[in-house]
Amino acid sequence: MGRHRPDVGAVRKDLHTAAAAIIGSLPGFTLPFVAALVLEPEDSDLLLLAMSVAITVSVIVSSAVELTTIAEYGRVLGRDRNPAPGALRDYRRRVLLFATALTVLVVPALAIAYAIGSPARGEFVALVCAVAPAPLLAAIASILSGECIARGGPTVPIAVQAMRTLLPAVLLAVWWDAPLVVVAAMLPAGEAARAVVLGVAVRRLRAQQAGARTGR
Repeated sequence: MGRHRPDVGAVRKDLHTAAAAIIGSLPGFTLPFVAALVLEPEDSDLLLLAMSVAITVSVIVSSAVELTTIAEYGRVLGRDRNPAPGALRDYRRRVLLFATALTVLVVPALAIAYAIGSPARGEFVALVCAVAPAPLLAAIASILSGECIARGGPTVPIAVQAMRTLLPAVLLAVWWDAPLVVVAAMLPAGEAARAVVLGVAVRRLRAQQAGARTGR
């Protein structure tokens, strides 16, 4: 029996995906170390605790939205069609309603639970307010991420999965005495940056697949 030669393209794609997974996970490990090195222990604990409130909700939103988007797009793209514009608008509206409801219910509950035993309640609440938009931006980014994956382009979504914590880490690394509320605000800014990168990746995939259908 002859041996089957491995698909070089598939192997290369797997290597790119694995490399993207490693690169994408680094910011999540970096932020706590940078905060511990740069900030006083009480400031580091306060900042990371406030960020954990938004990150917890963002992870829940991202997982649910991304998996649902992959399934919805996969079902339509499997028929060699694109989703109808009206259906897309309705889907995005439902995703944003879900993310908003979860944020409104969970973020204040976690903030109150964590603030009860904190001696710096006022500053902690201000930090939570600064990171609170992150789950809404995560929902938008996850729609784009899910579409990228459904269209066969998982590398970029995997590479930018932890971008939300990259900007706070970079800011702390270059501006040691930055106000904590400014550092906290970099968390939703990181989600927004993630959405922008994914938006560019999605447009490229759409253009490539449209060109393939028309034979260009």
